Amino acid sequence: MKSDMGFKYLVFSRIFRSIGIIYITLVAPLYLKFIGFSLVSIGIIFLFIILFNTILVFALGLLGDRVGYKKTLIIGDLFPFLAAFLLFSSSLKIVIIISLLIGGIGGTAGGMRGVFSPGLTALVASNWKNDLERVRRLGILTSAAAFSSIGGSSMLSIKSFLPFSPELKFRFLFLISAILLALSILSLSAVNEVARPKKNSKIMKLSSLKYSGKVMLSNSLSGMGVGLAVPLLPLWFEELVEKVRKIWNK
Repeated sequence: MKSDMGFKYLVFSRIFRSIGIIYITLVAPLYLKFIGFSLVSIGIIFLFIILFNTILVFALGLLGDRVGYKKTLIIGDLFPFLAAFLLFSSSLKIVIIISLLIGGIGGTAGGMRGVFSPGLTALVASNWKNDLERVRRLGILTSAAAFSSIGGSSMLSIKSFLPFSPELKFRFLFLISAILLALSILSLSAVNEVARPKKNSKIMKLSSLKYSGKVMLSNSLSGMGVGLAVPLLPLWFEELVEKVRKIWNK
C-alpha cells in the first residue's frame, strides 16, 4: 500500500541484512585465524576496518541529505554484499582483507548492526512525521533486526555440520550471506521515500559544529570500543576452548 511507504519491505531488508552481516561479523576473525593470520595481525586488521567504516558512515550520512536516504541505504548494503561475494569467490589473503575492509565488518553490536545503517533513522523520520508512529516503526525495525541476528549466529553454529572441507564451509556461508544481502538490496528498492527539496547548504554550520562534535566524539569512542570487542569475542572463546582442551588432555 502506497500510504505505508513500503514499510514491510524495509523490515524485510533489516531481517535479511541482520542475518547476513552478523554471520560475517562473528566469523571474520575465526576465518582470518584459519587462513594463517596471527592474533596481533587480526587486531590490527579490525582497527583499520573500523576506521574505514567510520569514514564510510559519515560520508553516506552527508550524501543522504543530498540524494535521498533510500539511495544511501542501498549503497550502504552494496558494500557488505560485495565483501561477502568476494569472500566466497576468492581465497587470496589480500582480497580477503580488502573485502572485510570495504564491508565495514564490525561496527555496532548484536542486532543493532543489522538495523542501523546510514540514512535509516532519517528515512523513517522523513516518511512518518507523527512522533508515536515514528517511534513504533523504529521499534519494529530494531526488534526485527535483533531477533534476526540469532539467524546469523546460528549460521556460525551449523558450519561444523556442513559436508564440505573446512575452508569451503566458511566460503559457502559467505555465499549465503551475499544472497541475503542481495535480498536486502532488492527489498530496499521497493521502499518509497517522501520527496524532499534537495539540500544545497553547507555540510555543517559553525554554530552547530561544537555541539555535534561532542556527540560525534562520544559515539565514535563507544562505537569503536564495542565494534572492536564484539567481532573478536568468537576468536577469544575459541582460544579459551583450545587452552582448556590442552590442559584437560595433559
